[in-house]
Amino acid sequence: MATGKQFLESAQKHIGEKYVYGAKVPFDNPNYKGAWDCAEFISWVVYQVAKIKVGIRGNEAYTGYWAKDVAKFCKQISISEAAQTYGAILLRSPGYKGIAIGHIVFSDGAGGTIEAKSSKDGVCKSKIADRQWEFGLLINNIDYEVNPVFHFDYNLPTKNFYVTKPLMKNVIVRAAKEKLAEINLYHGVINDIYDTETAKAVTNYQNIEGLVVDGILGKQTLTSLNII
Repeated sequence: MATGKQFLESAQKHIGEKYVYGAKVPFDNPNYKGAWDCAEFISWVVYQVAKIKVGIRGNEAYTGYWAKDVAKFCKQISISEAAQTYGAILLRSPGYKGIAIGHIVFSDGAGGTIEAKSSKDGVCKSKIADRQWEFGLLINNIDYEVNPVFHFDYNLPTKNFYVTKPLMKNVIVRAAKEKLAEINLYHGVINDIYDTETAKAVTNYQNIEGLVVDGILGKQTLTSLNII
């Protein structure tokens, strides 16, 4: 039986390879070295290790397909449980809480991830904390181990802004608008409200800077803008 740790071992070999949003991956090629996007990377590794196609339609993987495949191929668990489980998967599906672009990663069992993250970071190790996730996943018929010495309580990030109803308001949003206006990416009203126009400016900034392109004004984007 394939294991979660084998997912991590396979994923680890590709750290440093290139990320391209929307990249198409040959799932039947075990020697492929990129480029990747987040869903293609996770689906390719799962197929190489376990010969299971999850989150795939035809020759394309997508976080939306992963969300649809949960009931058939996976067991849903909490973010905290996934963070403590070697090779578990963390997913944010497209449209979750109004966030247009989804994301998917492997958990390293100790609060970290292995993922195809962004054009700046490529395939890399990163962290679970301070990011927006929907739920964790265990793929059926895979042997998973829980890290016995690591404990993790996931909390929603405090500095994490996206389009909601009612709209989020915070002085940090105003600071971000001022920065984005200075570089000619935001042309609206400078106020505390995170609306669709703000999200478009944030998305454009993330794309230019090689960050995760999700329209979320979170820790990485705020740091890049020198706001925190």
